[in-house]
Amino acid sequence: FNCIEMPQQIVKSDKTDKINILTVGRFVEAKDFKTAFDAFHLVVRKNNNVKYTVVGHGPLESELKNYILKEGLANYVDFIINPPQVDDYYKTADIYLSTSVFEGLSNSIMEAMSFNLPVVATDVGDNKYLVKNNESGFLLPVKDVEGISTKLETLINNADLRKKMGNNGYEHMRKNFSVEKFTQEY
Repeated sequence: FNCIEMPQQIVKSDKTDKINILTVGRFVEAKDFKTAFDAFHLVVRKNNNVKYTVVGHGPLESELKNYILKEGLANYVDFIINPPQVDDYYKTADIYLSTSVFEGLSNSIMEAMSFNLPVVATDVGDNKYLVKNNESGFLLPVKDVEGISTKLETLINNADLRKKMGNNGYEHMRKNFSVEKFTQEY
């Protein structure tokens, strides 16, 4: 497995402003952003105290931005195109979302968990080794728009669960995927 440099653990505060969902990834078909946007759209219909930050770049950028406009989500979705530093987006996020249709060992999920973020992800590739279902986040079938939306809502509506799952994910990364662990085993 890959390893990750673990930042100092971040303590997330109870928020009174908008809950920020984050995805970091290339704008390509394999990341299935349309499922993410459709699930987020269902969330917005029930709770407009949310925003979705999408960080990345790639060939589908224009298509994805047009999709957001067409779906009426422009006021809720921020695109951040290829920033020099991504850490700040992890630090200010509350939930991490990954809707990939296939994946290896996801660096972005590892990074999210190292920043104490609970994860909602598709159960593909090695995600099951990273996200412990119902402990550090939720794993769902590919293209399960309603299931993803429901799990996002669960986390949006429960700050204690977000903190608990975020802490569990951080500890899982520290114990199993940190540079220190990798160095010991090597």
